[in-house]
Amino acid sequence: MAKNYKIYWYQKEQTVHDAFLFNCRDDDLRAGAGIPVGAIVLGASGCVAAERAVRDYTGKTITFQPMRRCEWQGQELRCQVHPDMPVGAKLKAELRPFNHIVAELTSPEQVALAQKTGVPVITTSPGKQLVNLECACFQKQGAKNLRRAKMI
Repeated sequence: MAKNYKIYWYQKEQTVHDAFLFNCRDDDLRAGAGIPVGAIVLGASGCVAAERAVRDYTGKTITFQPMRRCEWQGQELRCQVHPDMPVGAKLKAELRPFNHIVAELTSPEQVALAQKTGVPVITTSPGKQLVNLECACFQKQGAKNLRRAKMI
């Protein structure tokens, strides 16, 4: 696979990997005070809510403002996507550059489904329950990617 970026932060820093910040590339992160659990980080390949705290690095954090809908595990969820994702994008080629999305769980049943599938539920300081999902598929992930969502 051709590399499009110089830095893939999840490969460079274990804490970034552990926080599921797979969306961060090149200048998306810099030395700083850290990223708390639940902070939504806008990176080159989408939005991700930090699943664990990241020390010593900071990035552009944004508030959760759902702008699209996705289908995940038979559930329709409101989600936040990268602001440059084309409106109406549904094809793999259109979605791949903006793969990572953050979706809101609004019912106890949805939270239970996430827990059952092993997808971490992140509770933000305002009390929203979010999950990190992926809207494009990659060969390495295989057919059983439990985070895969379909944009609708």
